[in-house]
Amino acid sequence: MYHVNSQSTDNFVGAKSTGAEMDGSLGLSDVATLNYAAGYQTLSWDDDADDENGLTARLGMDYQATPDMLVNVFADHNVSENQFGLGAQWQVGAGTLNAQYTRIDGNVGSISDDNRVALMLSMPLGGTSRVASGMTTSKSGTVTGRTSTLLADVMTRPEYMPE
Repeated sequence: MYHVNSQSTDNFVGAKSTGAEMDGSLGLSDVATLNYAAGYQTLSWDDDADDENGLTARLGMDYQATPDMLVNVFADHNVSENQFGLGAQWQVGAGTLNAQYTRIDGNVGSISDDNRVALMLSMPLGGTSRVASGMTTSKSGTVTGRTSTLLADVMTRPEYMPE
């Protein structure tokens, strides 16, 4: 469940987004995982426009191409926008390099179509890192490498929050 309240500015009409979503994953093989989610969302606009309500859905596939490379594709539908993307993550020493492309198609008047390219390098900062057994990915395409740090956890946007 979530509730987000973005305030209006001179260039942006804010909204309150409230919803609930259930998700899961299914291991298809030793190297492939299917991620899915479904829910319901309500958008209440600050400019007195009619509320927007509707179902949400997400589907993604993760594929462990090599021991040090994870590839993923995903599609995400919510009331305000649809997102389609693909990405890959590589193990780089103690850290990870993640590249991702996302196509955003706006579903309501104030949300415009867009493209997003993200390149992230995550490295542990001092101390001892906690080592996991391998790379994993979440339903939104965010990938976690062999090292896990508190900084990376804090900097990651929650799984399902409107942009």
